[in-house]
Order: sequence, then structure tokens, then C-alpha cells
Amino acid sequence: MRLPVNINRAAGHLAGAIRFRTISYQDPVRVERKAFLALHAYLAKTYPRLHRALRRERVKDLSLLYTWKGSDEREEPILLMAHLDVVPVENNTEAGWTHPPFSGMRAGGFIWGRGTLDVKNSVIGIMESVESLLANGFRPKRSVYLAFGHDEEVLGNDGAAEISRLLSQRGIRLAYVLDEGDLSGPG
Repeated sequence: MRLPVNINRAAGHLAGAIRFRTISYQDPVRVERKAFLALHAYLAKTYPRLHRALRRERVKDLSLLYTWKGSDEREEPILLMAHLDVVPVENNTEAGWTHPPFSGMRAGGFIWGRGTLDVKNSVIGIMESVESLLANGFRPKRSVYLAFGHDEEVLGNDGAAEISRLLSQRGIRLAYVLDEGDLSGPG
């Protein structure tokens, strides 16, 4: 199924997601829980079809796991992953930024801010795709899991690792996993 993409709308949704200061710190006490919960609410408001059709679970309070039931239970499911967190902005460096790190500014054909490349872009891309597929009546043959951790930038022990344990406890075997990967190439 090939569907048109409304690039302007998707870019606006990404810009909106960038504005949430979902920063990971080695010290979990420093995490701005309200920012993550506000991002969760933003995603629910921005992708209403997805939130009606898929089951959403909060894992370790700030990570998200969605389940999109497929039509054939015999097919192994797939997992699409990304993360909601970003690294902190180094002290005294904001003046050197072209646009503020959490502005989500759209300028010069780009969206500026923390998370545009690592990796709120993937979260929004996945959610845009699912929302569009749902709007066009698509139902997957195999189940699809969407996993969005909240602490990948500090090793993911409470986010991705906990989601992995949860799926394992449920006896879920995956056909494949798609994550951000490394685009830098060999060497």
C-alpha cells in the first residue's frame, strides 16, 4: 500500500515533539518527568487514530509500548523502536546554537533542535506511518509493536531493556526489530 505523505504536517508534528525537554541524565532524579508525560499527551493528541486502535502501555513510567494486533496470530510480530529522550545541552553552549535546542524552529528547509536526528524523527516517522495506514483502513497481517524508550541516551536500562524483558516474559518471539542503527558506515 502506497500512501501520500503530508510533509508539512509531519514536519510540524516533529517540530512540536522537539519542544519537549525530554533529557536523560545519569542521575534519574534529574529527569524531568513532567516533560516526558507532556510528550506522551502530545503524541496521544497528535495521533488519535493510533491511540484508539493500538494498545498503549507505559513501561517504567516514562517509556511507551504500543501493540497493533495483526490478523494472523501465527505470524511472528515485528518491533519498531526509537527513543523519546535526548542528551543534555552542554552548559554555556546555547549561544552557539543556530536556533535554541528545544525550539523546534522550522527555518531554511530544516527543523532545528535536540532530537531532530537522534531520534524523535524516528518516533514521529513511525507514528505518522501508522496513523496514515489506519486512516486508510489497513490492518497488518502480523502484529506490530512500537517501543519508545525514555533513557536510551544513558544505556536504556529502564526503557528498552525493560520493554525487552516484558516481551520476553510474555513469550513474544519477534520476526525482526527495526531500530535507529548506525548510519555512519564501517570503520
